Parts: sequence; C-alpha cells; structure tokens
Amino acid sequence: MLLAARRRLINCRKDIEAQLRGTLKTFGTKLGAVTAGGNRVLFREKVRAALIADEFLRAIVEPLLTVHEGLCRQSSKLERTVSAMARRSPIAKRLMTVSGVGVVTALTFIAVIDTPARFRRSGDAAAYIGLTPRRYQSGQGDYSGRISRSGNSELRACLYQAGCAVLNRTSKFSALKSWGLRLAARKGFRKAAVAVARKIAVIMHRIWSDGTAFQWASSKGDAVVA
Repeated sequence: MLLAARRRLINCRKDIEAQLRGTLKTFGTKLGAVTAGGNRVLFREKVRAALIADEFLRAIVEPLLTVHEGLCRQSSKLERTVSAMARRSPIAKRLMTVSGVGVVTALTFIAVIDTPARFRRSGDAAAYIGLTPRRYQSGQGDYSGRISRSGNSELRACLYQAGCAVLNRTSKFSALKSWGLRLAARKGFRKAAVAVARKIAVIMHRIWSDGTAFQWASSKGDAVVA
C-alpha cells in the first residue's frame, strides 16, 4: 500500500505537470526541458517566469502550481518512508546489492513475490512476473515470441528500468553488464534490457532464497552470487 500511495502521488504530479505544459503551449509558450535532475522547484520557477507578463494566465495556472508543490512535498515524505523501510529490511538490503536494483525495485519484488518458497526454481519467479518469452510449438516449427507480460506490471516495469540502468548507467563491471551489452549489440537495446531484467529477477529470487548477496567482480571476470 505504501508503494501504491507513492506511485499515485507521482502520477498525480506528472498529470499536473502535463496540464501546465499544455496550458502554456496553448498560449504560445513551450516550457522545454527542466534540468538539474528534474528539480521540481526549478520547474515551478520556470512556469512562473513564463507568466510574468500575463496576469490572466497566471490566475489560471497558480492554483495548479500550489497543488503541484503540495504533491511534491507529500511525495517526498513517502519517499523517506520507503527508504527507511528498505534500510530496516535485511532482505531488501541484500536485494539492493544486485546491479541496477534500488529501493523501490527491491521492495516491490518483496511485496509481489511474498515468499520465495512459492517457486521451486528461480526461473519460475521470472515467468510469474511475465518476463519469460512465449513459446510457440507445432509440427512445423518451434520458436519463442514476445514476453508473456503476465503477473504484476509494476514489478515488471521496475525490473525493466533496472535492466536499463545496468546497460546505461552502471559503470562498475559485472558479468551481467558484459552479457547485456553483447546481447544489445546483436539484438538491440530494448530486447537486451528485457533479457537483463529477467536475469535480475532470477538473481534476486536466488539471493532471497539462499540468504546470500551479489558479489561484484574485482576485474573483468564473472560477477557471482556468493
């Protein structure tokens, strides 16, 4: 419920931002990108700066900015609660040792999987989340299709973002990143990110089941779970 409340506030904030951008665009002002890591205070300042010469439009937009500020403040409170919950959870701490996995991904995985004993094999957990390709078999062919997309869509999205982080943002070497980059060169980034997400799900389930932690490689060798 905590993660759902957090997600709701974030979606509401994004809706307000889209409304503000659309309103300004209607009157001929394009806000453009907000820099500094998506700073929401800077976003509101840019909106207000664009309204200096138009009092009527400012009267329309100012209530939305007030709501946006309140949403950001309450969202920050939930973010701190989520972070505190992760720090108190030994399981979440171990899961966050996996490359690309952060607080939200770890807690969402725990909430959805519930208990690792539900799955006899770690690969079954990835299939439950919907990250396993569909298999098509007949007398004339046997091939794999797109992923099934069954199970919890929020967890699947979190794991996909973790896969993207491994390929794009994680600078530290691991066998997982090396494998993903080789796959991306052959199959394209999106397919590689999905495949890495599937491997992350398998690793997380195994770590949870065994009480272990992800061990980074000290050189260009394999990163192992130990």
